[in-house]
Amino acid sequence: MNGNYSAPAIAIAVIDGCDGLWREVLLGIEEEGIPFRLQHHPAGEVVDSAWQAARSSPLLVGIACDRHT
Repeated sequence: MNGNYSAPAIAIAVIDGCDGLWREVLLGIEEEGIPFRLQHHPAGEVVDSAWQAARSSPLLVGIACDRHT
């Protein structure tokens, strides 16, 4: 559910292609009707990426994942 960047949405920073590992979480967010958008990053630190995702979200909510967390 990628959408307009000005629309309220959770920003999810996906580091090194981890979105497949979070499939169930993303389906749950979507099932609850909460919009989200994925931000793909080739590399990065999870906490910093989550902070940056939250700062870019109109809802001020951000999540980050990598292959280890």
